[in-house]
Amino acid sequence: MRIPIAFVLSSLLLISGCARFSYVEKRLGYKNLKRPYVRVRIIETSRLEIRCTGPYELYCTFPEGKTTDYFSNSGIVISSHGTHMSVKERTGLPLESRLKRVVALPADRKNHLLLNGKAFRGIADVIIENDSLAVINAIYMEDYLKGVLPPEIGRHGRDELEAIKAQAVASRTYALSRFRRDLSRPYDVVNEVADQVYTGMDIEDRWINTAIERTKGEVLLSGDDLITAYYHSTCGGATDNIEDVWEKQAQPYLKARQDNLYCSWSKFYRWSVQWSLGELEKSIAAYLKSKGRLKSGDMKLTNLEVIDRLKSGRIRILKVTTASEDFLLFKDQIRWALLRPGTTGAILPSTNFELAFERGNDGLITAVTADGYGNGHGVGMCQCGALGRSREGLGYREILLHYYSGVAVTAVY
Repeated sequence: MRIPIAFVLSSLLLISGCARFSYVEKRLGYKNLKRPYVRVRIIETSRLEIRCTGPYELYCTFPEGKTTDYFSNSGIVISSHGTHMSVKERTGLPLESRLKRVVALPADRKNHLLLNGKAFRGIADVIIENDSLAVINAIYMEDYLKGVLPPEIGRHGRDELEAIKAQAVASRTYALSRFRRDLSRPYDVVNEVADQVYTGMDIEDRWINTAIERTKGEVLLSGDDLITAYYHSTCGGATDNIEDVWEKQAQPYLKARQDNLYCSWSKFYRWSVQWSLGELEKSIAAYLKSKGRLKSGDMKLTNLEVIDRLKSGRIRILKVTTASEDFLLFKDQIRWALLRPGTTGAILPSTNFELAFERGNDGLITAVTADGYGNGHGVGMCQCGALGRSREGLGYREILLHYYSGVAVTAVY
């Protein structure tokens, strides 16, 4: 039964990859792009310089649908002008103006584009979004993964190959699960932690490319459906059910799992953060205000109390007591309320921590320390745990089946 299901899923992916494109969009190069591909929003800017390592084609689309096509060896510059864009040669010579869209693609797949100096495989599809240029990299899925795995799991060697293969399957599954998920967006994912970090060609690595090649087309299925393959850096000893970490529906494949000491080698396995009273008040107040829960100005913090924990040690409910009222923080939102001091919005590594207080002679708090375990939300695969398991000789399928309960590793193309 599994083989026909995989064949059907593969066919749907290949067909749906072009079903929503109009005739004009097919002319813009998508029909020549190897499938399945993913559309990644990689840049938001007012100015984009495009070059290529060889000849490339340029398709310019006007609001009424008319197009002009160019074939070039030299670079161009695209600039945004509110609701439209213009194209000039790098010398400043105007080519087109009042465009709604520009697509650039290498004439030969052996070549690649340089977008504001960074190398990317595939196609650059430039549109206007929020009066700025939104640059979408439409790219073959396996090539996309080559730019995802290095920033997501890091560069490693032969001993970690099975963990890298597990990451390749998880990242491929996640990307495909996002395929056309939000039809209001002209892209599938963004190149940020909201989806997966993606950095293009410059960071590609030999062992990572090997892992991707050896797992080509493999994904994780729960029943007949792609799972949402969440993963994180370091679980600190155990993962948790998705519904216990976020306000999300329970999933049979995202269940709490013990990880023993497989991730204990991680530099994030143990951590400590200290705030002065003012730093902590400022952080919590900003979070509460952003959620519309704090109406007054400054907040006078008098106590923090853990009300409930999960079996893993992660805090489920944290009570914030102030001079005027009490607030409850739940689950992963605690990390966003207790930002790390001295950083620009860096959230707390995890919610698995113990609190220690320093108090003055009057008994009031002067400083707070959190001593904790792990880094990340704690749902799905623990990347450092996967690396530890790989070093112990476990295969990538064993690793995946440990962190994602009851799934099947299946090739869909």
